[in-house]
Amino acid sequence: MSMHLLHPLRSRLLSATLVIGSVVAPAAVAHAAEQDESPASTIATADEALARLGDALACRDDAAYYAISQALSDIHYKEQPDPAFAGWKEVEQDNAFVYEFALPRPVEAFGHETQRVLLAGSGLMAMLPGADRDSLVAQLQLTRAGFPSTGHIYTREIDRTEVGEGAFAMTQVIRLTVSTITTHPDVTLAGCEYALEER
Repeated sequence: MSMHLLHPLRSRLLSATLVIGSVVAPAAVAHAAEQDESPASTIATADEALARLGDALACRDDAAYYAISQALSDIHYKEQPDPAFAGWKEVEQDNAFVYEFALPRPVEAFGHETQRVLLAGSGLMAMLPGADRDSLVAQLQLTRAGFPSTGHIYTREIDRTEVGEGAFAMTQVIRLTVSTITTHPDVTLAGCEYALEER
């Protein structure tokens, strides 16, 4: 069983359902940290935010992932984000269980250009219009997810860390993920998932 908490605002638990293809899976918006306090933003400028997004999506920059997740959470809840993210805007769309954001300008992610990202479940995902899912799966060396209801999702585990103790003992798992979603046809999603799973 997985538990996904909204990162880094740990007091907010958004119960949601991510509809991917015709399959329904429990989800919420982002990531939970091991530390009691959320890390302060390490991103100083708008240019730095966009420059580090690619590494955050590829599970190569934890600090940027935290800062971007915080900023998108603030935007979604109509709070003032860090000034470096002032140009990022939430986009209205038809799926109530994912949250889409427009970037101030296009960036490159996984060899493709995009100007949109999603918060989906416990992941931060780039929206890659026209990208071939199977080609991305091969490029990133992913395998089909192990749960029968998620056969259209492909992942590769990057890191696994035990956190907490006793009744609060959990495992934090970081995964690269590629998938598609029916409400966004002709778009492949690719990004990084941070999840807390019961041991």
